[in-house]
Amino acid sequence: MFDLLNRNSRTDWFSESGQHYRNIKKDGDTMILITGATGTIGSNLTFILARNKIPVRALVRDKAKISEALADLEIEFVEGDFEKPDTLD
Repeated sequence: MFDLLNRNSRTDWFSESGQHYRNIKKDGDTMILITGATGTIGSNLTFILARNKIPVRALVRDKAKISEALADLEIEFVEGDFEKPDTLD
């Protein structure tokens, strides 16, 4: 499986073709929430958006599971769990 967080396999394919995210506003009013941001798909999507300067809020159940590659980017991490509604304030 291709893993963008693996520094050896990561490419800039996403930023080379702006058409993939050109419709996402970067005016400060747009924030994308990624749930499951520590999982395989969620972490790759979060990485791609943040690397392309798209504001991201990442919902994670455990901040201790945030990868080093994501921790170095400008991402707002929020702990919460859909099975525990009191954590989603």
